[in-house]
Amino acid sequence: KKLSEINPNTKITQISKILHGKELQSKVESSDIILDGCDNFKTRFNINKACVISKKPLISGAAIKLEGQLGIFGPNYFEESCYRCLYKEDNESLENCSGNGVLAPVPAVVGSIMAVEALKFLVGIRLQSGTLNLYDASKNEWKKIKISKSKNCPICNNLQKS
Repeated sequence: KKLSEINPNTKITQISKILHGKELQSKVESSDIILDGCDNFKTRFNINKACVISKKPLISGAAIKLEGQLGIFGPNYFEESCYRCLYKEDNESLENCSGNGVLAPVPAVVGSIMAVEALKFLVGIRLQSGTLNLYDASKNEWKKIKISKSKNCPICNNLQKS
């Protein structure tokens, strides 16, 4: 609401329900950039697939305990990695915030950087796609890892060059 007051030409859509299939694909296709802060791999994989198909950039953020991560992917999935290149579908672990907790400011730090990256993209600054940024709040340190395109990725390796 606040951003719409500042710039009435801005359209921000917050989705608070699980989208599937055509509904998810339609939302992704009608967006300029996708910010994913969901809490499970299945949803992240579905969002990633929709982004790859639509060639939309994806900024993915997560936090647990004293750790955060920020992944930046796309929109050139033919040349660069996608979220699925980073994680396999069997990587769903038992770790979650309700069982392990999260230091409240950590998601705020990750979310703030997600917002910075989204704004950079929207004003024409190229994203550093195919990167994973890891935040360790206990040491106040960031590490950046380049994610190589996986030759075995079932999502972005099936993308046809257009």
